[in-house]
Amino acid sequence: MQYNDLVVSFNDREIWKTDFTNINGGPRWLEICNKQDKLAEMKTKIKDDLKNRLFPAIDNAQTDSEIGNNLAPIFEMLNKGFFISEDIDDDLLLSRANKNTLEKKLQGWANQLNANVPIIKSHPGTKIYHNKLKNVPCVIVSAGPSLKHSIDKLKSLKGKAVIMALGTSFRSCIKREIIPDFVNAHDANGPDLKAGTGGGPRFFKDAYAKETVALFVNYIYPGTIQAYDGPKCFYYVDDPGISVYKTMALACDGSDRPDGSFLESSIIGGSSVAHTALYAAIRFGCNPITYVGLDLSYPEMSKSHFESDNMKDVTKKRLIDCMGVNGKKLKTDLSFYSYATVFNRMAPYIQIMNNVDLFNSSQNDDGTPAGIVHYGLKPMNFDDWIERYATNPRSEIGDILNNYGKYKK
Repeated sequence: MQYNDLVVSFNDREIWKTDFTNINGGPRWLEICNKQDKLAEMKTKIKDDLKNRLFPAIDNAQTDSEIGNNLAPIFEMLNKGFFISEDIDDDLLLSRANKNTLEKKLQGWANQLNANVPIIKSHPGTKIYHNKLKNVPCVIVSAGPSLKHSIDKLKSLKGKAVIMALGTSFRSCIKREIIPDFVNAHDANGPDLKAGTGGGPRFFKDAYAKETVALFVNYIYPGTIQAYDGPKCFYYVDDPGISVYKTMALACDGSDRPDGSFLESSIIGGSSVAHTALYAAIRFGCNPITYVGLDLSYPEMSKSHFESDNMKDVTKKRLIDCMGVNGKKLKTDLSFYSYATVFNRMAPYIQIMNNVDLFNSSQNDDGTPAGIVHYGLKPMNFDDWIERYATNPRSEIGDILNNYGKYKK
């Protein structure tokens, strides 16, 4: 900056009281110093982590193979080192999360698909519902803690709006005699016997499912299929960047399929089941679509879900601060933050591309909008959404099971 660029003259006696950082819009010197101090603290922390974690892992190993086994989880944790920063790089987060998921799990998914192929070939694909629910309202039931404010209202919606449960919310609905029209399960992970966690079969074992059509990804954990005692449809992930998905879809195809080619039963890749349920509802023609229980954060630090067979211990998670839709600071974790980032980026465009109205009717204890999805999902009180969109019976909903029966071998 040159002297003649300034908006004051140097013969002004008040010149030294002028804050020039406000003139040029640059950062204040104190802010720069603070950032440098934080960077130095971060470097020291990483060095300490390396010393405290790596050395014992090497010293405690009895064989060369144990060294590798001990170091693997530590390097995986360090690979997420960007997560300790207060300013999260969304692009890096999504890229790293997708890369880690594919590298660790794709081979296992392919093995699960091989076990599922005979079942998939004898069941219809999700294409049988494409555009069959044109302009029928839909509620996607996520399992966040805020679901407690809306779950009891779902029963009155039967036949007036499509009720799309997720695996994590299915049992909560059934125990209250709320019969979802669909339930989507996209998580291909099986139970983690060591940790005592894992959804899959736990979500559906001994739960009444005769009147709910399951929507399963084709590489889902085989035990999940076995645990579900109800009608099942399958789909595959359509992602041109990952050719193995199309290969897995071809393995499920066959000339004797009563519903035609399985390649028509696709859903675009989703970061979580909350995303794939939305993509399925849009393909079915549903409009408008809203969520309940979509928190993607921990408004109640004591629990990760409203009710779940896969509850997580929040106190053991590495948490970060984020801003809620209601303007208040919330805690979330890496996975939830990445899911919200996907929503924030894709939901506005999906609305335009598909001419569909998307909402989030999740509510906090004080009645304010819940969650951390700021773009694309318009906040609307659930009672208001019901009154505006879901007061009249829709005959298309009654045809869901009938359509399934036409194509089941």
